[in-house]
Amino acid sequence: PLLDTDSDNDLLSDGKEIKVYGTNYLSLDTDNDRLSDKYEVDNGLNPLDPNDAMLADTDKDGVIDPDEIYVYKTDPFKPDTDSDALNDYLEIFQYS
Repeated sequence: PLLDTDSDNDLLSDGKEIKVYGTNYLSLDTDNDRLSDKYEVDNGLNPLDPNDAMLADTDKDGVIDPDEIYVYKTDPFKPDTDSDALNDYLEIFQYS
């Protein structure tokens, strides 16, 4: 691979994936935990550990990041995605 290209379109260069992170430069999500390698790197998670996504709750609202992104379509960086004074957890699990 050309080290400055991004073969998997995860916004990490192939060179960084190979030399820095040890991730698969052909896979958007090396550990298959539903969080992209770039997301994990940017948020202090391990892109090689499939278990850390189940602990990731960046906005501390009680809803894990993969579910916010892929299931509920809420913002994992905002505890109250729609700014209505109810956090995402309450809206999803108590008032939906």
